Amino acid sequence: MGTRYLKLVLILAVAGVFVAGWLLSTHVKLSAGQAGLTEGCMAFSGAAGAGCEKVALSGYSYLFGVIPLAAVALGYYLALALLVFWAWKSPQTAYEPLYVSFNLATLAIVVTVIMYSISRFVLGEFCVGCAMLWLINLSIWPTLAKQLGLGWSGALAANLETIRPKNLQLKKERVTRGYVLAAGFVVALSVIGVAAKALQTQATMFGGSDRGVEEFRVAQRVFLPPEAFGGSSAKGLTDASKTPVLDIVKFSDFQCPACRMAAQYLKPFVTKNAAKVRLTYRNFPLDGSCNPYAPNGGHRAACIMSLAAICAGE
Repeated sequence: MGTRYLKLVLILAVAGVFVAGWLLSTHVKLSAGQAGLTEGCMAFSGAAGAGCEKVALSGYSYLFGVIPLAAVALGYYLALALLVFWAWKSPQTAYEPLYVSFNLATLAIVVTVIMYSISRFVLGEFCVGCAMLWLINLSIWPTLAKQLGLGWSGALAANLETIRPKNLQLKKERVTRGYVLAAGFVVALSVIGVAAKALQTQATMFGGSDRGVEEFRVAQRVFLPPEAFGGSSAKGLTDASKTPVLDIVKFSDFQCPACRMAAQYLKPFVTKNAAKVRLTYRNFPLDGSCNPYAPNGGHRAACIMSLAAICAGE
């Protein structure tokens, strides 16, 4: 048995481990209320990475509403790498781990199609990290088929070989061992993902008194002088003689993905409750050239866009 395709699958599996690990780490931070995922995605793809937050914060990024899919993916790639390494180092017992790997790769293709459909047609967003895993999955499946000498017509039917062997005399105990190994990695990484998310959330909520004091101090600096940022506009309750039940003051940045996400929820809420709610918009560009409270903001077009919005409003 040749090893050229085995090496390629192993490289792809290792790449999947790194990407899934990065996604899991940033997903845990984001779900705990910390930034990181959008910035990481945008480092790869610029503005196209802005959809990562919406994808990661949606319920579709969890299995059973609890387990991060990135943790499941990490377990899958680790198991795949070990199975392929087993086949590489033990050619006499290679077919069992390879056919188990092929079964897992087929399942990964199904998941890829489902997740792409959800991302494209349900959420309407694009996550570059997810797309990298999709490309890896789409590369692993045909590479394994080549390694096993399977044609396109017989590749799908070959998935049944581990369940009801017809053409090959696969050893049942080796097949079982392969599935147990894969399941063990997926379960272990799922537990680690859930635990990491819980610990990160707890650390964020109870980060110590010093951190709380610092956050409060910064919040005071940001919200004390709202007039300094200009461009105020109100929506909803406009009768000055009436007091709104809820008065919302929104500080926003035109280059901020999180602000865009918040607007998707605020707009219909204010429209629906226009008689009770007043929304006041304040420009808060994350750009030190015009906002001394965000010296390291990094949104270089935010100030210009804020000025343009003020001019348009006037």
